[in-house]
Amino acid sequence: MGILSALLTVGKLSLSFLPNIEVVTLLLMVYTVVLGWQRAILAAVVFSLVEILLYGIQTWVVMYLLIWPALVALTALLQRPLGKLRFGRIGYALVAGLYGFVFGFLCAVVEACFYTGSRGFLPYFALYWVKGLPFDALHAAGNLILNLLLFTPLIKLFQTISAKLRLA
Repeated sequence: MGILSALLTVGKLSLSFLPNIEVVTLLLMVYTVVLGWQRAILAAVVFSLVEILLYGIQTWVVMYLLIWPALVALTALLQRPLGKLRFGRIGYALVAGLYGFVFGFLCAVVEACFYTGSRGFLPYFALYWVKGLPFDALHAAGNLILNLLLFTPLIKLFQTISAKLRLA
């Protein structure tokens, strides 16, 4: 679990110089497909806790503790029994791309819950969400491209490692 969570953290940090381009979505989807949703959710929670240690507690903590397990659950729902993929790599890439937009939407919901004040939830949410759409588009495009290129090779790599370590 430590290695899986460390890969999430190192992957995120290594791409942090690019705006909203990350491998966390890709890796959590791969973990879910190869190792099952239970291990993937645990890796997501440990990753979120490590992020708190690195960056401190802010409103994004609530969002991370919701959105990463939700991605794992969604990926698990997209599988057939016995770990077989319901969609090909293009289907999973599209899900990852759409998740870039969902991520921004859910961020706006969480932020509006914390900072509505006297202005009301809906106006704050709408402004926050619309303001972030260019970054959400980058996030979606990055997720789509990374999944198209790396989802299948990483599935095969993790299946091989998992079989050798008898994890799956």
